[in-house]
Amino acid sequence: MLSYLSTFSVIAAVALLIGIALVVLEMFIPGFGLPGISGLILIGLGIFLQAKSLIEAMLLLAAVVALLGIALFIMLLVTKTKGFKQSPIVLSTSIHPEPAADLAYLVGKEGKVLTPLRPAGTADFDGVRLDVVAEAAFVPAETSVRIIKAEGNRIVVRQIFE
Repeated sequence: MLSYLSTFSVIAAVALLIGIALVVLEMFIPGFGLPGISGLILIGLGIFLQAKSLIEAMLLLAAVVALLGIALFIMLLVTKTKGFKQSPIVLSTSIHPEPAADLAYLVGKEGKVLTPLRPAGTADFDGVRLDVVAEAAFVPAETSVRIIKAEGNRIVVRQIFE
């Protein structure tokens, strides 16, 4: 059997195994990418040295991709266990937005539109510029408006007809 194995096939097998190991290492310890890039280069070299035809190269590539997919699946399962504080590729902390200020005190205030509201734009209320949304589809600039609703940070205005 040893006579069947040429020097190139041993080098190819070693390059493939080390390449796969480096890519798996990159899965567990993501960072700069040096192990991953080196692993991909070694996998390519191993396939190039081992494959004698394009079909054989595609089959080897498919096998490597399948192995890496299985490794990724196992890595995700392992990192979800209690032994790991957090997964290297899955965000474990959640981002909670700050609660919006209660702008209900603005309801009833009158001001002037600074930019055309189509339906969103900017209006001035006693020297304070606010982003507002028009109740109607369009309100031209320099029009008087009144705040009719404030939900979260969404301020709805209605045009005042004088």
